[in-house]
Amino acid sequence: MQDARRGQPAWRPEHEVEILAGTPPGGGLDRSARALLAAIESARLLEVPARVVNVPGDGARKVWAHLEARAGDRTSCRSAPRTSRPTV
Repeated sequence: MQDARRGQPAWRPEHEVEILAGTPPGGGLDRSARALLAAIESARLLEVPARVVNVPGDGARKVWAHLEARAGDRTSCRSAPRTSRPTV
Protein backbone atom coordinates (compact mmCIF):
# COMPACT_ATOMS: atom_id res chain seq x y z
CA MET A 1 0.00 0.00 0.00
CA GLN A 2 1.32 3.47 -0.92
CA ASP A 3 1.00 6.76 0.92
CA ALA A 4 -0.72 8.70 -1.85
CA ARG A 5 0.52 12.04 -0.57
CA ARG A 6 4.18 11.17 -0.78
CA GLY A 7 4.43 8.14 -3.04
CA GLN A 8 6.01 6.23 -0.17
CA PRO A 9 4.98 2.89 1.30
CA ALA A 10 2.26 3.29 3.92
CA TRP A 11 3.39 3.21 7.56
CA ARG A 12 3.10 -0.23 9.15
CA PRO A 13 4.14 -0.44 12.81
CA GLU A 14 6.09 -3.52 13.82
CA HIS A 15 5.30 -3.39 17.54
CA GLU A 16 2.81 -1.90 19.98
CA VAL A 17 1.59 1.63 19.28
CA GLU A 18 1.30 4.15 22.12
CA ILE A 19 -1.24 6.95 22.13
CA LEU A 20 0.00 9.44 24.71
CA ALA A 21 -2.36 11.51 26.84
CA GLY A 22 -0.97 14.40 28.84
CA THR A 23 -3.64 14.08 31.52
CA PRO A 24 -4.42 11.52 34.22
CA PRO A 25 -6.96 8.78 33.40
CA GLY A 26 -10.38 10.36 32.94
CA GLY A 27 -8.99 13.76 31.88
CA GLY A 28 -9.93 15.42 28.61
CA LEU A 29 -6.93 14.25 26.60
CA ASP A 30 -7.27 10.76 28.08
CA ARG A 31 -10.87 10.56 26.89
CA SER A 32 -9.85 11.77 23.42
CA ALA A 33 -7.00 9.26 23.26
CA ARG A 34 -9.31 6.42 24.30
CA ALA A 35 -11.90 7.45 21.71
CA LEU A 36 -9.15 7.41 19.06
CA LEU A 37 -7.99 3.99 20.24
CA ALA A 38 -11.57 2.66 20.12
CA ALA A 39 -12.00 3.94 16.55
CA ILE A 40 -8.68 2.41 15.45
CA GLU A 41 -9.59 -0.93 17.00
CA SER A 42 -13.15 -0.89 15.67
CA ALA A 43 -11.91 -0.25 12.12
CA ARG A 44 -9.10 -2.80 12.56
CA LEU A 45 -6.54 -0.30 11.29
CA LEU A 46 -3.59 -1.89 13.07
CA GLU A 47 -2.17 -5.39 13.01
CA VAL A 48 -0.34 -4.78 16.31
CA PRO A 49 -1.68 -3.90 19.76
CA ALA A 50 -2.22 -0.27 20.74
CA ARG A 51 -2.72 1.34 24.12
CA VAL A 52 -3.21 4.70 25.79
CA VAL A 53 -0.32 5.83 27.99
CA ASN A 54 -1.04 8.63 30.47
CA VAL A 55 1.88 11.00 31.00
CA PRO A 56 0.32 13.85 33.00
CA GLY A 57 1.96 16.92 34.37
CA ASP A 58 4.09 19.95 33.70
CA GLY A 59 1.82 21.42 31.03
CA ALA A 60 2.36 18.52 28.59
CA ARG A 61 6.16 18.86 28.76
CA LYS A 62 6.33 15.33 30.16
CA VAL A 63 4.55 14.02 27.05
CA TRP A 64 7.08 15.80 24.82
CA ALA A 65 9.96 14.39 26.88
CA HIS A 66 8.43 10.90 26.48
CA LEU A 67 8.32 11.40 22.70
CA GLU A 68 11.83 12.86 22.53
CA ALA A 69 13.19 9.86 24.43
CA ARG A 70 11.82 7.70 21.61
CA ALA A 71 12.91 9.87 18.68
CA GLY A 72 12.71 7.96 15.43
CA ASP A 73 10.54 5.20 16.93
CA ARG A 74 7.33 6.21 15.04
CA THR A 75 5.08 4.07 17.26
CA SER A 76 4.11 6.80 19.75
CA CYS A 77 1.70 9.61 19.02
CA ARG A 78 0.29 12.37 21.16
CA SER A 79 -3.34 13.20 21.85
CA ALA A 80 -3.42 16.99 21.64
CA PRO A 81 -6.09 19.56 22.31
CA ARG A 82 -7.55 21.37 19.36
CA THR A 83 -5.97 24.77 19.10
CA SER A 84 -6.91 27.74 17.04
CA ARG A 85 -4.59 30.25 15.52
CA PRO A 86 -5.66 33.81 16.21
CA THR A 87 -5.92 36.12 13.24
CA VAL A 88 -4.54 39.61 13.56
